[in-house]
Amino acid sequence: MCIICEKRSKYVKRKSEKLVKCITETAKKSIEEAAERKDDSRLKGITGNYCSVAKEAHYHDSCRREYTRKDDRHQAATDPALLKSEKAHADAFTHIK
Repeated sequence: MCIICEKRSKYVKRKSEKLVKCITETAKKSIEEAAERKDDSRLKGITGNYCSVAKEAHYHDSCRREYTRKDDRHQAATDPALLKSEKAHADAFTHIK
């Protein structure tokens, strides 16, 4: 069963996606960091309390990729320099019309 979506089978683009065994420390660490960042107590418990590599944890590649992706879009929207630049851009195109 996938430790992220908690399902055995998953279809991506009409194809069945196989479960991948968590055999590297890098994979384990990336999931742990994402769980910490998201404050996901369920996955923090799975990865933090024991060695998920030894316990044969499995995941779908697409689940891990989506789960560990950093959501920079939200941070970018609150960056003052970016907001100022976006406002200047919008104002410039308002005057062109």
